[in-house]
Amino acid sequence: MSRISIWAGILFFLLAVVPASADTLEKKDGSVMEGRVIAETSDVVTFEVSSGGITFRQRIPRAQVRVVRREVREGPGFCTIPLVGEIGAEVKADDFRDALAAARRGGAEYVVLVIDSPGGSIDERNKILAVMVQTKDLKLIAYVKRALSAAAVLAVACPQICMAPDASIGAAVAFKIGPKGMPEDIEEKFRSAIRAGERAAAAMGDRSDLWIRGMSELNLELSLVQADDGRPRLVEGLDAPDAKPVKKKGEILTLTAKEALAFGLSSATITDVSFIRDSLGLKAWHDTGDQAWSIMANRAVALKGRAEATRARNAYFLVIQPEIVEMSGRAERAVAKASAAHAALGQLHAQFDSEVRAINAEYEQAIAQSPDSQALKASSAQNANKRLSNLRARMDPEIRRYQAVFNEAAAEVKMMVGRRDALLASMPPGE
Repeated sequence: MSRISIWAGILFFLLAVVPASADTLEKKDGSVMEGRVIAETSDVVTFEVSSGGITFRQRIPRAQVRVVRREVREGPGFCTIPLVGEIGAEVKADDFRDALAAARRGGAEYVVLVIDSPGGSIDERNKILAVMVQTKDLKLIAYVKRALSAAAVLAVACPQICMAPDASIGAAVAFKIGPKGMPEDIEEKFRSAIRAGERAAAAMGDRSDLWIRGMSELNLELSLVQADDGRPRLVEGLDAPDAKPVKKKGEILTLTAKEALAFGLSSATITDVSFIRDSLGLKAWHDTGDQAWSIMANRAVALKGRAEATRARNAYFLVIQPEIVEMSGRAERAVAKASAAHAALGQLHAQFDSEVRAINAEYEQAIAQSPDSQALKASSAQNANKRLSNLRARMDPEIRRYQAVFNEAAAEVKMMVGRRDALLASMPPGE
């Protein structure tokens, strides 16, 4: 499936679960605003508008207002916040905290966490759980499309779970990525810390921690028994009287919406967020706006883009890495070759200059002994020129050979650097 079609499916899901409602303010000039009336006096209307996760308020003189239509708000307020994508990559605790703050500002009492996530970072999961612990003033409800691994723990931390008909929840096995990029088991000290977080999450949702243990421990066996109040209760083992097996040894618990409902993990299977009201036993509730949703969704899109850019760069680098390594090796060998040739050339030139100086010195000495003898000057000059010619004949081939080696090695270094730079220049852009 293409990236475009994947995101189109996610967008359809998001649009399907975001309720739309607002106050309407119509001005006398014919313009219409949708948002929320914050305050009204005989002189001015304070109107709040949210767009793209940004909220701003306007004080509009009453003389400019033709009519204000308020949304009928019955019952407590609610809003939705998406936890869509990978925990830690697209879902961040800081963004979640900001979204909850927006929910409070909007007057929400219930916050529906729309979860569609394969899981992700345990550290970020724990940060999100810490935010949830501090959220005593809001009633959190999980609406699960897909909640696996870390996302399953976040869902279990909500006191109420509702699931879409095709939803799944579970598979919360913790692992780390080893040096070869493959999952590896984690050390017991880390596992102990993870279990503590999972127990805290189960306590937040007022559930047995056996749910999360069943999602993460292979050797655990689980079954359902009927409690004194008539509701199903999850217990360890398969041997209790009239027990209904839930998980056998060697399995990791992952439940469909139907199974989660039958086992008592979820309270309802619904097709839309609006139906959660019925599962809460409320006659009415009202939507407090989409500011909280927009904050989380817009930041997730930005994080997704950065993550995809990073993955694209990493994937490209993995492709070119063998060639980069090979070119680096060739360049290093060529540099060593050029350095050796340059050193040899230096020695040859030094030797040549030394012998030229010796020939010239002997010529000068001979002339000095008989400065007036033209025949001696001619003979000495002829002898010096012959020796210089022989010197060049002896050393020039070596000099040319080392010069050629140096030029060839330098050209190869230049070619390798140019090729490397071209490959790196073609790397997909970063953030």
